[in-house]
Amino acid sequence: MVFKFIICCLIGLCASKTFVATEDPKIDAFSSGISLKNEIISEDNRTILSYEDVLGFYYQKVLEKSEKVFTYEDFRDGYYSDENNLGFFEYADTFCSEPLFANNNGTAQDSLRSTEKEKEPDRSSGDDDYVLSDDYYSITPTSEFTRRPYNLAFSYSSIKKGDLVFESNPLFGIGHIGIIINKYKNSQSYGTYIQTVEAFNSGVKYAFLDDLRIIEKQVLVLRVVGYTSTKANGACAFAENQMGASYGDPTVHTWQTDNSDHWFCSELVYAAWYRQDINILEIYDENNHVVLPYHCWPIDIYNSFNTTELNIDRYEYLSVSLVGKDWNKWAVQITNESSEEVHVYVNRKMCFGNDAINWTSLNDLVSFYMDPNESFNFYIETNWFATHIALCFVVGQIRFLTYGWELTQTGNTFSLLTGNVTMKA
Repeated sequence: MVFKFIICCLIGLCASKTFVATEDPKIDAFSSGISLKNEIISEDNRTILSYEDVLGFYYQKVLEKSEKVFTYEDFRDGYYSDENNLGFFEYADTFCSEPLFANNNGTAQDSLRSTEKEKEPDRSSGDDDYVLSDDYYSITPTSEFTRRPYNLAFSYSSIKKGDLVFESNPLFGIGHIGIIINKYKNSQSYGTYIQTVEAFNSGVKYAFLDDLRIIEKQVLVLRVVGYTSTKANGACAFAENQMGASYGDPTVHTWQTDNSDHWFCSELVYAAWYRQDINILEIYDENNHVVLPYHCWPIDIYNSFNTTELNIDRYEYLSVSLVGKDWNKWAVQITNESSEEVHVYVNRKMCFGNDAINWTSLNDLVSFYMDPNESFNFYIETNWFATHIALCFVVGQIRFLTYGWELTQTGNTFSLLTGNVTMKA
């Protein structure tokens, strides 16, 4: 995959954000080092999925299996440092007292790639480990996968067919881009996965999106403005119809929109949506005139006012704080830190530690729904010698559990200790 960016970078460093008037695409209208996208798209429409959202989820999982003390910033910066040559799960396991995830034999998961492969600049396929082949299968066989797809951090329910996968961190800041064609593609061994079509230096192929790719490539998911399911179906059908075409030199041919035997990544995505009468390269200049970039780079599609960043559902543990006491009842404030509505369950009486941490023998449950970022005050009754409080919500088959203990009142000051754990519901 490196090859395509080496060619692109020769002119991309100065051209990727140089814009020209649509009347003459070879004459510069102005040059800017700052995208106008953030100035034009309103805050309400700019909820962002950051690779740090996904990385933060795994950081919390690492903390649960670590005896070390380290901050999220140290965890993040160490992984992205030039000195780190480890794959993400290998890196995460260096912080853990036991493997972050293990297979039935108790050894590190089968998705780990060796350090040698991490360092190798150009494998025989020229592709990353999320790339499949150009062969169509109704059920994708296990032999197609270099590694298992991992979708553990998010529900990905916000993604739609036709959305764009933008890798923001490849060489020289130009990026890489593909199109999602199936949210629920069936595989032989790994359940359903998110299938894409993308142009790589080995040609137009299928690929997939998962947590690991989001972290390693610092992926943002883009929604095309003016999206409809009909247009998305058309864009995906066009892209998939180019399957098997070779990779094209982006410095030689650009802006093609018909069926072709050669494509580069952003050109394929641009053509797919252009054929649905949406130009995903258009931007406004500083005078609010519609202009086009000189070249068709992935970063230019990101900069277009016809794409916007998509928020993927994020689930965080409930936070809880002690705010008061009324006779035999503790007043706690519960906050939904997730980006989605959650159905909260609370044991209205205090319980013992083992029951709270394992969500067992809780016979006084009440439930209610909480909107994203909503806070709610709730009274929990004292219960003889019980020491803990327990609350949770469930997403799919995963229970996000929060528990608290050492509830204390000193004058008008209230405090408690809290912990979190995820488990199968």
